[in-house]
Amino acid sequence: MKVLIIIYILEEGNNDMKITRTSRISAETNVMEIDVTQEQLALWEGGMKIQDAMPSIGSDEREFIMTGITPQEWDNAMGIDEEEDDGQPSEQQEWEDYEGQDPCTEQW
Repeated sequence: MKVLIIIYILEEGNNDMKITRTSRISAETNVMEIDVTQEQLALWEGGMKIQDAMPSIGSDEREFIMTGITPQEWDNAMGIDEEEDDGQPSEQQEWEDYEGQDPCTEQW
């Protein structure tokens, strides 16, 4: 039986908490400072959806709280390389190509 351990360390003067979790991907112990309160954590642990209990934090931080997976670990696991060019036009390039076209007269 596996036991998940969550350690919360509150730093005085702000809501940032150092949250220590063990990654479900790598089994490494990771630490992230996240702007949450003890009350928000209690709401989530009590069954509230994490996005409702902690609306001010991002998806990367929510994922870390739930699974211990860091953004870099997630990207590595999914094979995402920020510098890698997949050969597809960016959203900006697609928009620039579209702006000059008249959908009533031009072939798509």
